Amino acid sequence: MPISRYVNFQSLFLGLGGVLSVSYRLKATVSPRFWTFVRDLMLSLNVLAFLLTIAVLFLNQNPWHLGDWLTNYSGGPTRRGFFGSILLPLGQINKEAMLLVLFFFLGTCFVILMGFWRAGPLASPTRLAGVFLFAPSAITAGLADPQYFGRKEVLFLLVAIWWLTSTAQSPAQSNLKRLGWICAWVILGLNHEAFMVFIPMLIGVAILMRWQDDKRPTVDHFIPLVSVIAFVAISLATVRGEISAAVCRSWARTGFDEQVLCSGSIAWLDKSPSSAVTMMGQFFNNSSFVLISAIQLTLCLALLFWASGKAMSKPSLASPILLGLLGLFSLVAISSDWGRWISVFFQLALFATWFLTPKQEARSITNLQLLVLVLGFFVIGFSHSSGDLVSPLQTFIQFAVNRLN
Repeated sequence: MPISRYVNFQSLFLGLGGVLSVSYRLKATVSPRFWTFVRDLMLSLNVLAFLLTIAVLFLNQNPWHLGDWLTNYSGGPTRRGFFGSILLPLGQINKEAMLLVLFFFLGTCFVILMGFWRAGPLASPTRLAGVFLFAPSAITAGLADPQYFGRKEVLFLLVAIWWLTSTAQSPAQSNLKRLGWICAWVILGLNHEAFMVFIPMLIGVAILMRWQDDKRPTVDHFIPLVSVIAFVAISLATVRGEISAAVCRSWARTGFDEQVLCSGSIAWLDKSPSSAVTMMGQFFNNSSFVLISAIQLTLCLALLFWASGKAMSKPSLASPILLGLLGLFSLVAISSDWGRWISVFFQLALFATWFLTPKQEARSITNLQLLVLVLGFFVIGFSHSSGDLVSPLQTFIQFAVNRLN
């Protein structure tokens, strides 16, 4: 997109923000009633982004997003193949019915995740809530990259946050509940290996939450490690060969366009980890790519420090954030979707801050601070690959218009 067009579009909103700033009491704290309106408006935009995601996946058969969900074990055990193996028998009966089941599942995950957002960090007008709602790479990731909600990180974030909420502070777990969480984490390990790098961060948050209540951690706080065991097991069972071709053939028989569906994530199944590391050299040699990624991560950390205040200086919060950063850096070395992984880290870090900061220490947000965050939302965002600076709202509008046309 031409720079002049980008700047002109943003100037309209900057001017509007300037006019609004005159009429507001900028130093006053945001009222709960006004915050509820702003929060629900932004969440509504996310609902629209999700519906557009569904339309794109259903109508265009996006080879990267849909292909990731349809990967299966037709060519033998392979990473990310669990859901596709469940969907394949249904797809052999009726392809459209299978897609509807997948979209219903995604919709359910999305609605529950929004419920955690609304009832958790976004419940009251605080700095953390403002950052969570308007900062680049937080919830706005679904607007800067409208197909974000069709990716598997939605499922990972849902399970991770749900587990922290229901398990970390519980004095004891029933055997049935414990078995349920074991199954959930095993399924995650069989569906996407990238998210496992953030498991030490989650375990750290769970343990620190227990310590804040003067309680010792239990074996339940280490349940997410079964995800790693599941991935290692499926990796050892994988036999390198024409796995992607077998997966493609299995879906071609159900009516999918093999050339379209198999041009994305399914085509990567035959690549070894060493080849992925080798390919990353071209990204590290791209100074613009590295610079924008560094800006994205620096901005996320700066906003996190601003929102948490003195809490970040405490080892009880800094330790899990550091574990998350180490996981992020290890992932950056083998995957090119840097913006995507920074967004996952940032949202986990914001939730960790909310979990570990006493509610009485939460810092309220003023009208001026909220206005700055809103203007920032209009001006800057990042694509999932972190290769471009984008305007989240403009990207969302352009995406919607293109799809409606």
